[in-house]
Amino acid sequence: MIERLPFQWDSKVVSDSFKFEPSHCLLSEFPNIEIKEEVYSLLLIDEKNQRKLVLHPYPTTKNGQNPIREGFPVPPPQGQMPANETENCALKAFRRMNHVRTRVNELEQALKVPETIWPTLRQIWKQASDPSDPGKAEIIKQAEELRPIILHLKGHLRKILRRDREKIPISNVMEMDRSSIKWLAHQPGNTVLERVGTSQQILAIVRNENFDTLENRVLLAYSILAGSVAREWMQDHSLAENTEEYKKVAIFQKLCRRVQKDLSSLGIGQTEVGINPNYVLLENQNYRAVYRAWLRLLKRNKIMDSLWAWQANTWTDFVVLTICIVLDEFEESKLISQSPIIFKPESSVGRLFYQDYPQSVFWFRNSELMIEVHSRNLKPNLQLFQTRSQVFIKIIDLKKRIQPKTVVVWTPHTLKRLDLASSIIDAHDLLRRINQMGYPKLLHTGLVVVPSHGELGKEMVEDEGILISSTTLDGDKEGLNWGMEALKDFFSQTLIRLS
Repeated sequence: MIERLPFQWDSKVVSDSFKFEPSHCLLSEFPNIEIKEEVYSLLLIDEKNQRKLVLHPYPTTKNGQNPIREGFPVPPPQGQMPANETENCALKAFRRMNHVRTRVNELEQALKVPETIWPTLRQIWKQASDPSDPGKAEIIKQAEELRPIILHLKGHLRKILRRDREKIPISNVMEMDRSSIKWLAHQPGNTVLERVGTSQQILAIVRNENFDTLENRVLLAYSILAGSVAREWMQDHSLAENTEEYKKVAIFQKLCRRVQKDLSSLGIGQTEVGINPNYVLLENQNYRAVYRAWLRLLKRNKIMDSLWAWQANTWTDFVVLTICIVLDEFEESKLISQSPIIFKPESSVGRLFYQDYPQSVFWFRNSELMIEVHSRNLKPNLQLFQTRSQVFIKIIDLKKRIQPKTVVVWTPHTLKRLDLASSIIDAHDLLRRINQMGYPKLLHTGLVVVPSHGELGKEMVEDEGILISSTTLDGDKEGLNWGMEALKDFFSQTLIRLS
């Protein structure tokens, strides 16, 4: 039986006919068998009851089937200003996704110094989350490297001479073919002059310049795409308009627009994606550089579509990185164990890195606590499976040598902001129900981390010995600073409470 779950903490599962909306998480519980018609990312497996929890992608069109998804925003058109409120919401969601993706991508840079990975990543985030800092995006690199190449090609476009058959003055005739001679023979008159008539024009072969070649069509396609990406980047980094990087991108965007206009006026058409490159695209230095830059931007678009569909997975990884940074920031904290991180720039179902568990182990010297961060454990125990959480923190008291305490971390991602107050009440109710099922009552603390959607906040509820906190978090400067402070406060209170 397939059961649809709008949220991780839902007590009642809904039927297969349920319609997911932008305010929902896209979760389902299946029998632990392959469901061919469903597209999903596997999150958790309950081996005892042969069940699995899966995540479905956000549709890249307004609606989707298997499962039913309706009313979702679609990825906004690149580089265009939103025309209505729906497109404006989609653009905001796209920018939030980009911020989160960028923060996770910066892990690759921090991995260059693995022994100080979390302080290094914290410093990178501190600098890069500044909206006035443009970073080093792909379009900046291309604006620097491709501008002189585009300027050169603009004045030295490759062309071919095409043999056409046209009527021209008889004095200009250089070549005639069989069809031209046949045409002349059918004209009335006895001499050539009589046959050409008063116009004194004859059908002959002329050689015309033709710029509509494959390499020039690629140049046009690149100028359209690069101009659009540059425009989009400038919109996202308007606060960096006084930087050298922003100025370079602005100049490059104007150049792309001029090239697009000039090439179109020459009758050059835009090529399709997936062409087989000709000799010029492979061997000519300038055209080859344009072709490769075009492929990089096309690849970026494909990656963006995948990230849009699976941004809930990227969100979970972002929350885990944030938690590790916050725990490492405590003065008494010392990282004593770290599972190897395998970083993959080409994301798979929204995931950019993979790691064993526990992901990180921190020793809090003064408190004599060992804190383990667990993430993406596919086969947790039954109690943790029922929380439907992919992340949990295990706290081990080295002094008291008692049963380790577990902090459940939920990372729900929705395209409309969750209500924090109702979410923590529902999460509290879920832990209460699990603790009443006859298991050892080990689940007393939970944390809900959600995207802010422009509205920062945090909530807390404590009842029946169960504490649930929630906070917003985002990848931009304001949302990141707020979330990290809220998480630090939460862990400070939790360590006091559990120790």
